[in-house]
Amino acid sequence: GAPVVTRFGNEIISTTGTSTLVWEAQNAVIYIGAATRQAGSVLRVDDITFEEVTPGMVAGSAAKAPDGWYKQGSAREHLTREHWDGSGGDSNTTKTGSFYSMKVTKTSASNGGISQAHADVKRFVGRTVTFGCWVKTNTASFIDLFITDVATNYSTAHTGGNTWEWLEITRDVPTNAPDTSNVTIRTVGNNGAVAYISQPILVIGSSIGEGNYTRQKGEIIWLDKVKASKLQGTLGWSTLGDQQLNTEADSDGVIPKNIKAMMVRVGIRDSGSASGYCGLLLSSSSGFGASNVATGLANDSSTDSSLWIATQKQFGASGSGTQGAGDTYYRPGATGSGTLDIVDFRYLAVQLS
Repeated sequence: GAPVVTRFGNEIISTTGTSTLVWEAQNAVIYIGAATRQAGSVLRVDDITFEEVTPGMVAGSAAKAPDGWYKQGSAREHLTREHWDGSGGDSNTTKTGSFYSMKVTKTSASNGGISQAHADVKRFVGRTVTFGCWVKTNTASFIDLFITDVATNYSTAHTGGNTWEWLEITRDVPTNAPDTSNVTIRTVGNNGAVAYISQPILVIGSSIGEGNYTRQKGEIIWLDKVKASKLQGTLGWSTLGDQQLNTEADSDGVIPKNIKAMMVRVGIRDSGSASGYCGLLLSSSSGFGASNVATGLANDSSTDSSLWIATQKQFGASGSGTQGAGDTYYRPGATGSGTLDIVDFRYLAVQLS
């Protein structure tokens, strides 16, 4: 089995408070507990909860949608990340060729949808564009697609046969098109219905066609909302060897599995930086990495760097960890005991494999 790994909550409580911890299980047996770090102190623990966490957007706001997208209305759908279950094939709720799909659960009888706005429509005046994606649902006419500029064109709807069907819609961009146009995955009525969406694509051309979709390799996704690591703001580090960092759990699910690389913003300072080595190295287990080093700066001076970190996936490892093989590693180097502070650690972007 996997090695025994101990993880701690994100708050050290000195009075009354709440400590939370998000992690990814590595063993079949899990122990949950609380401990006091000071001899002679009294510890009382109430209301322990243990829940599975699924990354998603369930709040009513239209802004709560995948990066670069928005909902057509508030409180009409719950959107969650659907994880490949390891058995393979199109009988799953993830489509072959993609590690994830988007699960759509309807929460209203009103029509809704998930849209993406394109602000460069004038570039395509007089040309033909096609929008398509894979859809799976057991509810007939629940999901279709449309493109909107001065008018709205709809695709045929999913038949409800509970298999993956390719839907697409084609539109000739008119000369009087507005500056911004939208493509939408529409949800039609059917409160409580569920659908799975995979691999949406918008192309220049009159068709895409089932089986002709090719996912862009190495695509870089810049996060709409920068996510802070739980390492940010941690003080008093000493020199340590490689420490595991499960980036999916650390980012509350923002950083997905199976990626090729990620960009992070790292800031450090050390009270003895003027006279000794100090830094933070981030790497895969293969030893490739990048670091932010404060050596030679005035004592306690901060330095920030944006670093691209190649993951274990990049080096051909396999498995089910955050990067398809395990975790990223970090290695703090301090000039003395408890002299290094990690003042900044934020996730900025990912590169898909």
